Amino acid sequence: MMNQTSSYQQGFTLVELMIASALGIFLMGAIIQVFNQSRATVTLNQSVNEIQDRGRTLLNHLAFNIKQRGYQGCLPPMSLNVDNVDAIDWANEASVTPLAAVLADMPYAMTSLLAYEVNNAGTFAPVPATTDMQNLQNGDLDRTPRPNSDIIHVEYGDRRSVTLFSEMNTELSSIEIEGNPLGFSVGDLIMIGDCTGADIVEITSMATSGGGITTIEHAAGLNRNARLSKPYDTTARVRKFNYFTYFVADSERETVTGDTIYSLYRADHQENLVELSDGIEFLQMSYKQESAQGVQDMTADDINFDPMKVTGLELGLLITGHKNVLMNNDSKLYRLPGAIIGPNQRADYGRNKLLKTPFRTHVDIKNRA
Repeated sequence: MMNQTSSYQQGFTLVELMIASALGIFLMGAIIQVFNQSRATVTLNQSVNEIQDRGRTLLNHLAFNIKQRGYQGCLPPMSLNVDNVDAIDWANEASVTPLAAVLADMPYAMTSLLAYEVNNAGTFAPVPATTDMQNLQNGDLDRTPRPNSDIIHVEYGDRRSVTLFSEMNTELSSIEIEGNPLGFSVGDLIMIGDCTGADIVEITSMATSGGGITTIEHAAGLNRNARLSKPYDTTARVRKFNYFTYFVADSERETVTGDTIYSLYRADHQENLVELSDGIEFLQMSYKQESAQGVQDMTADDINFDPMKVTGLELGLLITGHKNVLMNNDSKLYRLPGAIIGPNQRADYGRNKLLKTPFRTHVDIKNRA
């Protein structure tokens, strides 16, 4: 009978298992920590990039439109002594006639740039003199401007224009153009003018003939007067008239953590609102105004502020990200033109962990109506 030898197998001891488990837990924790840190870094970088993109885009948009203020084609800007605005003989000096009923019944030069400060109670300064600004202050639009943020309004004729197809026989005649290359539609404001004068009217009806000639009517009702300042010939040009008001308001949306989302809005002459971008906490501006003492910096609520005398402005935006990326609630002070934003200041933001970045630029006012 053959002898049988027993074979023994030896496994891990309890101590070895405990050590292996501890090492595994440690390594897993390290991996999770690295993953979380990497994710936080990616989220932070995304927030920075999003804010930078929005900041550059909005500053360029606002600066472009503000620079166009008062543009009126080949019609020379009114010779304006900014130190003697109150003595201007508007009846003889004003060369642009605003006939559209939706526009203020005052010279175009006086409304092509308007600016307001909004106090904590939502009251505008200076006191609004135009109906649309009064409606905005009274909350008649879908959005109400954020307290302690600024408002700016600009008007100008578009750079693109089209010539008349045929001359007008009288001041009441229709406006005829070839085709409709600029996409005019009923309800649009247009500026028709030459190098000696211009009128701003609202299109009341349009028709296109079989030959491709578009007839534009400017009847009374939507216009204070259907009679233009003169009958224009084929050297005159027709262009859209841009009428924009910019302000920050509550978007009526919230972040996932319940923070209010504020947005930058643009209103047109029909009080239609366009949300240009969300995540805009404040719009702030200070103005360079000429005076007998030289150029002065002031805000729109200054008792001496006069937009007719403004030659430039500092434009600022406080933009916030969409995700919580800060370790603690933000409590920093942010400096914008004419205002400091933050704790214990007139303008303040909600305490949260959203990244915020101030943007600012200078805008020269070149066109004077």
